[in-house]
Amino acid sequence: MTDRSTITSGRETRLGWQIAVAALVLITVVAMWWSLRFLTDDAFIYFRYASNALHGRGLTWNPAPFQPVEGCTSFAWTILLWCVWEVTGVEPPVSCHWAGLAFGLGTLGLLWIALGRVWLPVKLESARQLLRAVALLGIAGNRVFATWLSSGLDTAVFMFTVCWWVLTAVGLLGRRFPNAMLAAAATAMTLTRPDGILALAATVVLIASGTGRRRWLGLWPMSGVVALFVWRRVTYGEWLPNPFYAKAAAPWPEAGLRYGFCFAFENGTWAWLLVALTFCAISLVSVALALSGPVAGASAARSRLWQARGCLAAVSVVVGHWAYYTFRIGGDHFEYRVYAHLVPVTLFAAVPIAARLCTRPVAAALLLAFVVLAPQPIALLQWHDPGPIAPRLPTILQPLGAEFDAQQKWLGEHFIGWRRQTMVRSVELFVQQYGTRAEGERISFDDRPVVIGAAMGVLGWVLPHVAVIDSLGLNDWVIARTPVQPPPGGGDALLALFDRLDRDGDGKLAEAELQSAFDGVLPLPAGSSRDVAVQQLRKDLDCDGDGELTRRDALRLKIDRESRKMAHERSAPPGYLEGFRANVHRESGRWVVTPRSPPLSDAELTAYELAWRVKVRGR
Repeated sequence: MTDRSTITSGRETRLGWQIAVAALVLITVVAMWWSLRFLTDDAFIYFRYASNALHGRGLTWNPAPFQPVEGCTSFAWTILLWCVWEVTGVEPPVSCHWAGLAFGLGTLGLLWIALGRVWLPVKLESARQLLRAVALLGIAGNRVFATWLSSGLDTAVFMFTVCWWVLTAVGLLGRRFPNAMLAAAATAMTLTRPDGILALAATVVLIASGTGRRRWLGLWPMSGVVALFVWRRVTYGEWLPNPFYAKAAAPWPEAGLRYGFCFAFENGTWAWLLVALTFCAISLVSVALALSGPVAGASAARSRLWQARGCLAAVSVVVGHWAYYTFRIGGDHFEYRVYAHLVPVTLFAAVPIAARLCTRPVAAALLLAFVVLAPQPIALLQWHDPGPIAPRLPTILQPLGAEFDAQQKWLGEHFIGWRRQTMVRSVELFVQQYGTRAEGERISFDDRPVVIGAAMGVLGWVLPHVAVIDSLGLNDWVIARTPVQPPPGGGDALLALFDRLDRDGDGKLAEAELQSAFDGVLPLPAGSSRDVAVQQLRKDLDCDGDGELTRRDALRLKIDRESRKMAHERSAPPGYLEGFRANVHRESGRWVVTPRSPPLSDAELTAYELAWRVKVRGR
């Protein structure tokens, strides 16, 4: 009787501990999500696709007779937003936040299950709940993880599918039907983003290396991927979404390494790498000694390596994805978005690594806490003020902080790693500039109204019945496939011109100094008066639009002319935009539609777009 009551008491204690930990994790992640929730301009691109689907126009940027284009990279996220809107009536700008939180909670739920199953030495079994609590609280309280539970993008869904696939690959989920579960996770990952193709390939390899004639039956969930690619090819004429053609210009490892350095420094990845590399070194030495030892020991070591092929596949997929975005793409336009899934994956992996390196519960918990807490100091500094951090660090760390600040400045100048605060301000500015969706809905699509712009998200959402031509190519087939032109250059000459005109050396151009530009310094443009030429020069040099011409303006113009810009490298070929005869513009705080003469017919539109596609394909 005493033994039974002791066992019951122990179970109740563990259950109470688990409930307390789960509640604390839930409170932490919800509080972080609520305080960091925001929307990016690109999120409104998804919202426009969902809007067109809701109105029966299909998953396309501009309705027919315009040619269909798939300008959003996540098929699953677009479908989810559309279905929620259709069923509940809740529009995507609202539902996206709650959907992101739901997938974040789902990710933490998967990790909760996995941390209850992951192997621990017998001596550390008593500390399992403590280690699980430390890891999950570290993930829930991580700024990068919490940031991307909102935004309106598909990042939270991708994090969930990556964790689902990785945990299944290492044998912690789907034990009853492992092959089917692995294929389902890889399929979900690919439906969320084409990046999941890496997981698909690894899944096929893992199943092929297994045993049993019926193992191939586990691939049946991948029929969803086949259906998606066939539908995409039939509907859009392409195998991949349009942004993959628009964004992937020349490889940019210089940018990617800077982006990766900032993530590692700010997110404490250096601490995890230090611990993980120590573990890898010890493991490699152990394996090498076993393989070079007696035959029985070598055979056992080979067997263990074979059994660990799931872990090797998981590592290969995660590292391969990181390498693609780091060395090929050069990072991302947004703050650590393409690295967000590394937070739950690496902090989960820190638990078994700490268990391998430490034999005592306290030591393992302290090592795990070191990895979890490493990103918090910088995260706190960046919470409300993403400015330079070097002056706010201890003296001994200021040189490293200065290097981080320099890399952040370089990334910002190249439109890489834009901070959450910057994205919030951008969306607020666009909303003020473009007005409300209710106003834009009054414009009818009957006369095929057209507007041209560069920042497409909010504009496309506000004008649901207006054809929006994306001059950067994310939602335009022709521009996305037009070869990238090199930067115009001339930055040094522009800076030299400013210094020559700034005769008093105060870093500003007064009116008299600007007027002197055409006193033998610059030629007066043919057919232009002096006043008109001065006015145009003032407009060209005032890049921030504040009315003052400063050397900072000249420096920014130099950078603009001589450097690449993430997701802003494509431009329309000469003469392309003019053929749409854009007739919608913003004037005095309202949208104005100018009637065309003659009207733009559907046949003319179709013929025009097809002719340009033929022209681009022929290059």
